[in-house]
Amino acid sequence: MDHSALNYSYYNEGGSIARDFLVPCLKQCTSYRRLTYSFSSAVIQSWAGSFAHIVSNDVKIEILCDMSTILASDEQLLTALENSKNEVKKRELINSFQEKILYEALLFDADDSKYDSRIKLIDWLMANDQLKIKFAYPKKNPDLPHYVSPLYHYKMGYLTFPDSSKVAFSGSWNETMQGGSFNGENCQVFSSERHGDVDRMNEQVNKIDHDWDELNENFYIFTPSRQLIKRIKDRAPKSKQDIDLDELMIEFKSLLQAPTNVKTVVNEAPEFTESDLQEHQLEVLESWEKNNRRGLVKHATGSGKTFTAIFALKRHLEKHQIALIIVPSILLQRQWNTEIARIIPECRDILNVGGNYKNWKQKLGPWSKPSSQSNPKIIIAVADSASSDDFLGKLNQGDHLMLIADEVHTLGSQTFSKILSIDAGPRLGLSATPERYNDIEGTEKIFTYFNGLLEPEFTLKDAIGKSLVPYNYYPVQCNLTAEELDEWEELSDEIRRIAARCSRNKKQEIIPSKYLQLKLIERSRIAKKAFNKIAITGEILTKNFINGQSWLVYCESINQIELIKQDLQARGLYASVYHSQLPSEVKDRTFKAFENDGGIMLSIKCLDEGVDLPSISHALIIASDQNPRQFIQRRGRVLRIDRSNPNKRMAYLYDLVVCSSADDLNQSIRSLAITELRRSLEFGNNANNDHVCTMQIRELATKSKLNLEDIIVNEFLEVEVEADKEI
Repeated sequence: MDHSALNYSYYNEGGSIARDFLVPCLKQCTSYRRLTYSFSSAVIQSWAGSFAHIVSNDVKIEILCDMSTILASDEQLLTALENSKNEVKKRELINSFQEKILYEALLFDADDSKYDSRIKLIDWLMANDQLKIKFAYPKKNPDLPHYVSPLYHYKMGYLTFPDSSKVAFSGSWNETMQGGSFNGENCQVFSSERHGDVDRMNEQVNKIDHDWDELNENFYIFTPSRQLIKRIKDRAPKSKQDIDLDELMIEFKSLLQAPTNVKTVVNEAPEFTESDLQEHQLEVLESWEKNNRRGLVKHATGSGKTFTAIFALKRHLEKHQIALIIVPSILLQRQWNTEIARIIPECRDILNVGGNYKNWKQKLGPWSKPSSQSNPKIIIAVADSASSDDFLGKLNQGDHLMLIADEVHTLGSQTFSKILSIDAGPRLGLSATPERYNDIEGTEKIFTYFNGLLEPEFTLKDAIGKSLVPYNYYPVQCNLTAEELDEWEELSDEIRRIAARCSRNKKQEIIPSKYLQLKLIERSRIAKKAFNKIAITGEILTKNFINGQSWLVYCESINQIELIKQDLQARGLYASVYHSQLPSEVKDRTFKAFENDGGIMLSIKCLDEGVDLPSISHALIIASDQNPRQFIQRRGRVLRIDRSNPNKRMAYLYDLVVCSSADDLNQSIRSLAITELRRSLEFGNNANNDHVCTMQIRELATKSKLNLEDIIVNEFLEVEVEADKEI
């Protein structure tokens, strides 16, 4: 297999991905394994040109597809399945129908009335174990409403060749004639022999093998019965000579002819140059150059920091040197891989560190050595792994190494600050908020390492209308219960007693002890987990959610997520769940489904930083602390322009503001109201409906016996700490 002839991407526009990509691979492969939503026997028309090789060389073809499309036309079976409450009996029922499912629905199209050459070929392949078909059917999920039935919607596959090399792909097309040859479809291709593709290809292969081996916990996997296979063998041609391949080739001749309107990407991607950069991006690059190629980019969320950094990266790699990119999460690692492939497609030597990538320890040392003879190399490392002794000990450091830190503020923490000991030449830090909240020491470490802020800063106000859409902001009052008020006051008394015993610095500012910090965290969570937030969330979504919208709901804890999910179900609304304790497979599936189809997703902090979800149209914030970075990140997340959806012209933010209308407001409750309303003022400051926001905030302040001046200038001294840990 000549892997160099493969394109990175293929697109159908009345043409044929099958002819341009799949058939050339089928003509050389030893096996083909495929996950697909839809499968039709007519697909072999798209395989035309590879029949001789498949038949003569015992090529193994394995297809796992969704069963629901097949069942859709069988009212008898569907009714029986709906009435069956026992999962074992349901499986037995499907097994009893599988001959009908496979034999009638797959092997014959509705207009087939004769046993033709196409069916002969399928029969022969199945009878000789060259073609195997399995079906996926969803298991009962108690968390889903009765009217929701998950689909097996994967569209990916891989081929293996005689030299054991592999080619994997993923995209939009199903294993049907329409999908492979005529629909508007796309696929991305990854080769084991192409630099930079290996990790991504292995990820695809592992997923496909996992499901084919029936390890997907969310779906039953059905294999055709022995009786059915025997029936097919009895009917199938007895030898290869009985299959008229010439007749098939004549029948499918039109599909073999080159179309005039096929659009493919032939070993190239759209060319990006610095002329594609906006003015603020070009200016900050020049500042970086003048600052000895070091500095911090402080640009608003969604304003193109990654795009800017990749052009700084290109400048560095022109000398065939090494770059290290530090990211806080696996999701961001994937997004950097995607963006580099899009903007610098010629740079395919990428070593991923952390997450599911296990082989980096052996490769890191040689990979990071300076060499003028080798191709430029990039390391993309998740901060957890990059701060380990293994990583720091094996990394070859020096001026040849460029370090880029995405969401750079994370590196100021005690956990990750070891990364700031890396001896690198060019350095570039990216964040909408590089200053760490209430952490002067951590902030100083970051600013010293990267040699300060670069000009110009690019604020939210600057970005709206350019890289961000305008937004409306709606503060919604949420009162604490009587029990919560009592608990808040008890903890406040305890906090005051502990604070009185704490040391103070030269400015007489309290130096919080660990015990004081714990009590502050405990108190802050009373507001974040306020019981009334559950019902208010349900009311907002019931009133405002419309199918087709994408709502991201920020929660405080997994328990809160479950309570809100149950409340929404009782109201007839379904919500997906996303947090870091979910298995990677589940998170990936949830993220992709939300990205593609929208809906309501309940999440915690793990989507705060850097994640690109431009399809989000609405955000509901039910857990927020006083850390400005958090609400700046969350606001920017929903304001991103969705270039695939020109109808997204406005974003909408709902924020549950904890305050109280009680008559006997004491100092600690008023202090809570001040911090909550101050956040609300920040959110509303640049909103499209800012005048309405100000009026609403003024009303909330009045109920708490406050005025706007109290909110802007807080007279009550409170020790604040960053209370949240990413879940």
